[in-house]
Amino acid sequence: MDQQFLGLNMTTWVAVFTFGLVAVGSIQACVYALMHRTTKAIERAWIHVETLDIEPGGKDDRVIAIGLKNSGHTPARIVKANVTVRGTEDVRDEGGGVTITEIKDLPDEPRYDDDDFAPPGILAAGEFTRFRYRIHIVNETNWNLLTLTPGEDRNLWIYGYVWFTDIFSPQRVRKYGWARQYDPILSKRSGEFRFAHISKPKYYYAD
Repeated sequence: MDQQFLGLNMTTWVAVFTFGLVAVGSIQACVYALMHRTTKAIERAWIHVETLDIEPGGKDDRVIAIGLKNSGHTPARIVKANVTVRGTEDVRDEGGGVTITEIKDLPDEPRYDDDDFAPPGILAAGEFTRFRYRIHIVNETNWNLLTLTPGEDRNLWIYGYVWFTDIFSPQRVRKYGWARQYDPILSKRSGEFRFAHISKPKYYYAD
């Protein structure tokens, strides 16, 4: 006859003890997995645009100087990057004439220009670097950038993206999107081009 303790026989106590061990093991596994994910999130590479400036170029061009920073704790390998300028569009009349007209806002869905520049290949942990994108061909979208002086009240947006990988997920391409809007008030006060962050969902994102 089985001995009993606190109303339970030995077989039942063995089952309870076994269940307890399994439960503790499961909790420990969940805690470890959570700690591992948290460590990866802290240590992984994080790319963001820290500065955006307009530099004088040649006679008929300007240079967009973008400051990229890896605020993570591991290196990032830049796979692809983009810079797009918007401020105007061309409107065609019935006679075939073309007028460059200022746009009022960005569309909900971003449209990116073709990539035609090489960003830095590797950003070390904590590294800040600047790359330059020269605008030298006038078209229907960048007219404001090439003709604007700081403080003029016109519409201008510069946006783009950076795709990169890190050592934790070398096969996964992480994507960071950014967007800035020209601020005529701050630009007038400083005498230099100044831009404000904008948070349109499909323009600004990070994963």
